[in-house]
This record gives sequence, structure tokens and C-alpha cells, in this order.
Amino acid sequence: MLIYQNLTQHIQDYFKTLKRTNSFYQRIFNGTLTAAELACFLQNVSFLTAHTPEHLTLAATTARAQGHEPLAHYFEEKFREEVGHDQWGIEDVAALRKRFPITQDQIGIVSEMQVLVASNEAMILRDPFQYFIYILYAEYFTVLAGPTCVRAIENNSKIPPGMMTIISKHAELDQHHIAEWAKDAEEVGLNSAHCAAYRKVLDGIMDRYSLFCEALTRPHEKAA
Repeated sequence: MLIYQNLTQHIQDYFKTLKRTNSFYQRIFNGTLTAAELACFLQNVSFLTAHTPEHLTLAATTARAQGHEPLAHYFEEKFREEVGHDQWGIEDVAALRKRFPITQDQIGIVSEMQVLVASNEAMILRDPFQYFIYILYAEYFTVLAGPTCVRAIENNSKIPPGMMTIISKHAELDQHHIAEWAKDAEEVGLNSAHCAAYRKVLDGIMDRYSLFCEALTRPHEKAA
């Protein structure tokens, strides 16, 4: 439980900072976020989500090769829960493009997302326990930030929540996952003595996510 409390508090502090300092999140909450920016975000999140089954398979193989059988089993169980979720985002983007004037060149995969995906793979090969930390971040952050952001976008940018289902559906599913995370952390073998190292892993993950979000607003800042 100590590891869970330590890392989730770190993620909560990060979200507070993100809302205050990250241009993409500032635009969500001040009402200037455009449908094109949201579509680009969802397109990139779908790209990331499409890689999740592949990364979970690699993580299970790597963990087993390193003798971490409980961790390998965790990744295999997680794989069965995650297949096909990128389709939610694909459908969201299609709905947004049907309603708003969004061009294909506005929803490309940004290089910062490519870096994030490549970094996840490198993390797995270096130490699959770090990917376990990534999963906590991805799920806890989605539950923490997702519903708040969907409501803000609906209220401020007048975009229906039905066009953000990859966020809302993950937030609903991940509530159950994070409730079990403290037990899972103990079962796979995380050690509370290493919390500082786990927070450092989180810092790298969160830095890459912040850079990705900033990249989404860059074209709009130039236009302004």
C-alpha cells in the first residue's frame, strides 16, 4: 500500500502542475481548445493504445526470460483486457471529422508520440518492472484526469462527450484496475524501499507525456 500511496500522490501532484503549466491542458480549461486539437490528441492516443497489446506481449516475454514469472502473468492478464481499445479513438476521430472541419494534416502522429512509444519499448527491454509503473501511471492518470477533462471540453468547447469515448471508457474500466494495483504491486514483487527509483521512472514517463501534449498546441500558437 505504501508504494501505491507514494506513486499515486506523485501523479496527483503532476496533474495539478499540468493544468497550471502545460499549454494543452490550459486550453482545455480556459475554453480555447479546438476540435482539431482534440482530434489530434485522440488520434495520437489511439496510436499509443494500438501499441499496448504488442508492448504487453513483449513485457511478458521479457519478464519471463528474466525469471519474473508473477510479473509475466500480470502482463498476460492485462493483454486480454486491452486488445481493440484503439478502435474507440478511431471512431471518436471519425465523429469529430464528420461534425467539424478537420483536415487529415491536422491529425498526424506527432514526433513526441513516436518518442513516447519507442521509450515504452526501450523501458520494457531494460526493466519490465518499469512498464508495470507505466501501466499504473496510464490507468491512474486516466481515472484522475479523464472525467474532469471530458466535462471541461464539453462545457468550454461544446464538444459532446460521445466524441471522447476512448477517454471515458478507459476511465470507467481503469477504476477497477487501480483499485487492485496495491495488491498487484506486492504480488509482482515491487519493493517499498525502492519508491524513490519508481518515482524517477514516473518522472520520465510524465515528462514525455507533457512534451507530447505541448506539441499538440504548437501549430495553434504559431498561428496566433
